Amino acid sequence: MKIYTHTQIGSTHTNHCEDYAVHFSLGKNRLLVAVTDGCTMGTDSYWVATVVGKVLRKIAKEIDYQEFASGALPLLQLQKQILKALFSALKDLKNNLQMQDDEMLCTLNLLLLDTQTQEAETITIGDGAIIWNGNLQEYEQNNLPDYLGYHLHEDFESWYAKQTQVLHLQNITDISVVTDGIFTFQEQDNSQAIQMLCIDKAGFEHKNALATKVHQLAYQYQQSPQDDIGIVRVIL
Repeated sequence: MKIYTHTQIGSTHTNHCEDYAVHFSLGKNRLLVAVTDGCTMGTDSYWVATVVGKVLRKIAKEIDYQEFASGALPLLQLQKQILKALFSALKDLKNNLQMQDDEMLCTLNLLLLDTQTQEAETITIGDGAIIWNGNLQEYEQNNLPDYLGYHLHEDFESWYAKQTQVLHLQNITDISVVTDGIFTFQEQDNSQAIQMLCIDKAGFEHKNALATKVHQLAYQYQQSPQDDIGIVRVIL
């Protein structure tokens, strides 16, 4: 298995990259992958995008230990457990730091992958995309993403039951989770960027392959992302 990550500030942004990309072990043959994208119109949105990644790291460590002690849960049950813990942690963080709603806004594109069975569960909160085995699922919310931060005052069970941007995948050999920055390399047709970064395997012999490909898109094809971009790609 090979894992590649890349984040990059977009050409229309100046101070911070508001995207964040992470991957963590969930025990034997299990992997958590996530990308987050802060709301540009929010306040210090790069901060909450990063914090979500850090909270997921803490949750992953706890699950890693739980699997060692008690055994592995089904992926879908594990997804709910992770989101419930994240929901609770963000609610506590908001209350403890007296944060406003506009300081808690970021998308979340979450993948749980079993590298042995090649099964995956994904959920996207807001916009972004999943690309697997050459297939593309884009989630586009017309620049009005339904951020998790809008719902921290709600009952988790009720909120979770309403989620529809989910995929149950099998026979995974190659999967990427990406923020919507992947669609800003060109105004009309971003197929070349998607192909080079998330489908082609040539050139992925080294760990910095995604950065190299983004550089190639910029200098050979004059294509650079206007929006920030976050990518994690897993090749089994």
